[in-house]
Amino acid sequence: MCGGPSSSEKEAMRRQAEAQAEAAAASRKAAEAASRKAAETRAQEKSRQKSEVKATRSSGGATRGGTGRRSLMQSSNSGFLGRFS
Repeated sequence: MCGGPSSSEKEAMRRQAEAQAEAAAASRKAAEAASRKAAETRAQEKSRQKSEVKATRSSGGATRGGTGRRSLMQSSNSGFLGRFS
């Protein structure tokens, strides 16, 4: 009464605290696993998209006037030198 909780009450509170801690740890592990799986899924999707983009870029070839990289020093007026002529 005036001495605080009895030893059996302390034991019950300790068990309850341990059960809550175990439940929190299990919940945390489940959340981490779900997060990891979502990250792996996003990474696979990005990899697939990059592969698709690479395939579409490389299929066009490096032909003049294609969708590849443009030279800034072209002899036509569309390059860097064309701005000053």
